[in-house]
Amino acid sequence: MRARRAARVAAPPQQALVLQLAPAASAALPVPPSGKPRDAAGASYAGFVSFADLDAGLYQVSLGGPGWLDVVQNRAALPAGAHASLHECPVLRKSVRFRVAKGPAKLELSAVPSASLGFAIRRVD
Repeated sequence: MRARRAARVAAPPQQALVLQLAPAASAALPVPPSGKPRDAAGASYAGFVSFADLDAGLYQVSLGGPGWLDVVQNRAALPAGAHASLHECPVLRKSVRFRVAKGPAKLELSAVPSASLGFAIRRVD
């Protein structure tokens, strides 16, 4: 499934999404990224997906390539929990867990070196 840089989704989909991103300077993220880009020399892209109403719980977000991710609720980035990364893997680059409260949330992707990035989000508790 493909989505645009500011997509709206009712609930996490059953399959992975590919998000089409915008140049970072024009992405208009809801909140600034909580981390700083590691390589500011190259092009950087960003975008976000809005979820209308997530159930409370522990969610895992997995990225298919390099990039920074934040989950945002109430205009603030949530603290990241457990995470894993495997830079050599061409399919699954990193996974990060976030404790989410019931209600709307946004997944922000930033510091991505390409104009699209695949990701998946799943409730894991």
